[in-house]
Amino acid sequence: MSKSITTLTYTPINFDHINKQRSISLKQNNQNILLSSDRKSLHTKIYTACEMNSIINHAKICGLLNNNQTQNSQNKLNQSLLEQNRKYFQDVRNLENSWNYKKIRQEEQNRQFNSIPMEKHYQLRLTQKKTDLNIQQLIQEQRTLFLTSNTQQNNELLFSSSQE
Repeated sequence: MSKSITTLTYTPINFDHINKQRSISLKQNNQNILLSSDRKSLHTKIYTACEMNSIINHAKICGLLNNNQTQNSQNKLNQSLLEQNRKYFQDVRNLENSWNYKKIRQEEQNRQFNSIPMEKHYQLRLTQKKTDLNIQQLIQEQRTLFLTSNTQQNNELLFSSSQE
């Protein structure tokens, strides 16, 4: 008895036939699942084969299923990069909180402040005072208006009550 090994050559026609068979079986599977009411429950969801394939593919893409070594090496590389980023941001946070950083920042602000001519500072101060004075003047006007209207009403009430 001699065993002969037959090799199948996959041509586009064979792929079409395989895809047709797969789609027919998926349709039948979906219909069987929909028709079988005893397997359905309110608390469980029954997935079709197509849905399961998409879930598995999504899990592989996200790295939840590690079937081959390339994904493992990629995940290790990603882990090392995440660790490097974490250390970097921690160092940056520590630097920001350090006295040296605050001193450097203060010096930068002083340089920026000193780069503006003093006349400009005085002008800014004057405009600030003018706006403050305008606001105070408006408040005073509102206060006097309120008091005058209030006293007029009181006077009218007193006058009307005295006539009675």
